[in-house]
Amino acid sequence: MDEQMTSNRTLLGRYLMSSFMIAFMCLMGSSPVAAHFEIGTTYRYFIVTEENGETEVYVRTPIALIFGDILSGAPDVDKYLLNPDEINNSPLFLSVNSVDASRASFSARLADSLQWKVGNNSISGRVRSYRILAHEPELHLLTSSAARESLSENSVAIDVPIGTGYIDMLISLPTSRYEGTLTASAGFPEVTLPDGVVIQNKIVDERDTANRIRYTRQGQLTRPLKFPRTLVKRMSEYVYQGVLHIFAGVDHILLVLAMALGTNKVWRLIGPVTAFTVGHAITLVAGFFNYVPQLSWFIPLVEMSIAATLVAASISGLLKRKSSLLIYLFIGLLHGLGFSFVLQNVLQIDATDLMPALFSFMIGIEIGQLTIICGILLAFYFLAKFIPRQADTLQKYSLISVGVAGCLMIIQRIPAVISS
Repeated sequence: MDEQMTSNRTLLGRYLMSSFMIAFMCLMGSSPVAAHFEIGTTYRYFIVTEENGETEVYVRTPIALIFGDILSGAPDVDKYLLNPDEINNSPLFLSVNSVDASRASFSARLADSLQWKVGNNSISGRVRSYRILAHEPELHLLTSSAARESLSENSVAIDVPIGTGYIDMLISLPTSRYEGTLTASAGFPEVTLPDGVVIQNKIVDERDTANRIRYTRQGQLTRPLKFPRTLVKRMSEYVYQGVLHIFAGVDHILLVLAMALGTNKVWRLIGPVTAFTVGHAITLVAGFFNYVPQLSWFIPLVEMSIAATLVAASISGLLKRKSSLLIYLFIGLLHGLGFSFVLQNVLQIDATDLMPALFSFMIGIEIGQLTIICGILLAFYFLAKFIPRQADTLQKYSLISVGVAGCLMIIQRIPAVISS
């Protein structure tokens, strides 16, 4: 019986180690190693205003997001999309003739591209006007007056590539009869984006003229986008953004993993985690306010240095050496700069509630870090209790994997440093 239990534990240990390696490789393969560079960023804009007690939203959106259903295989009944070359994967164009021939149907499609709620109540948006643009204008759409001016101009008269074209529209929402937070979510399936391309939603809320709110949310709105009016609800959104970005940055996850695996004692992590937290809090704020070098080589050098910290943390964990708190402070300073590059895409520097937003974002980062650390320590506690030999081996494999990942990131980020 003892031999059978030992054999089962050995098989379990091998299974866990194999599963870890597979999961690790999938994580590295599916996530961009340059976690802070928004290469190929595509913007969508929401400017929220009030008119006669009702809510009006000016939206500037990439054309492709209007056709998520058709791009996913639904029939194009109105023949909006053209493939001039009739070749698979060649660029598709929006046919202006088809739009002109079915303007009511096209307005309904624009309205259906976004689903709106106030609290738990679904509401229907009505598209009052729209304009087709051949490409995104150089200036960001940041005020309702700029949006009105854009809508007053004529649409393009030629077919537009859906990969570069935009649509401006004004949507009226009957919100006065309901109470709760206004939210918007995608009405059509997600569009498959090319590698390195992300959607950033820029939100400007002008409903309170004395307290204009500006912030940014990434994604195609599979998770509802909230337009909170109270400070508490806005802070909760920034906390969520902080949590989201700690989990979105593979290099940060790996560093926290290496720190947690470098010791099996919670109390031994208090000092390093505190020093790391202080470090990244300092540079997160400094980087956000641009109190850092603005030279072209700075960001690539920081990104490569962040990758190097993974190698250092991995070696330190394998050798079971207790590093100086100053080292963890320095590592925190580097990673804080990385977070500041991300924060500039999330929060506008002229936002009215800037300091609460900064504080909330940092709280979110800490929640994310502590969640990772607690999860790792808890997992290895049970592994060490039931399969101690395999747990020790898995710990070493994990630290080695972090070091290898750091080396790969360094190699991949060197060209950016050299070219800058």
